[in-house]
Amino acid sequence: MESQSLLLNQKLEAIDILKEAVKVYAKNINFIIIAILTSIPFFCFSVYNETFLQKILLETSEIFKQTTRYVMFDRPTTFDITTRLDKNFLYHIIQMVSLLSGSP
Repeated sequence: MESQSLLLNQKLEAIDILKEAVKVYAKNINFIIIAILTSIPFFCFSVYNETFLQKILLETSEIFKQTTRYVMFDRPTTFDITTRLDKNFLYHIIQMVSLLSGSP
């Protein structure tokens, strides 16, 4: 009797395996709770990382926008670029790199 049920379980196709997985998931309330609780921190981190990355990209694009300060050339001087860099810009770059690399 057990060998027949083992043979039936071995012949399951992909759709049948997915159906069995949903049955196991729906029957076990503890698994549902743990799955939700473990996915919340990942979701929050993803939202934070995305907003932080967008902020950095916006600040970077603002820094490197070219403005003509004098007539002879169509690019800002080195001094002009360094004065436009924010004091916290290096900190933001380091924080972005650490977030993207996964180190704490």
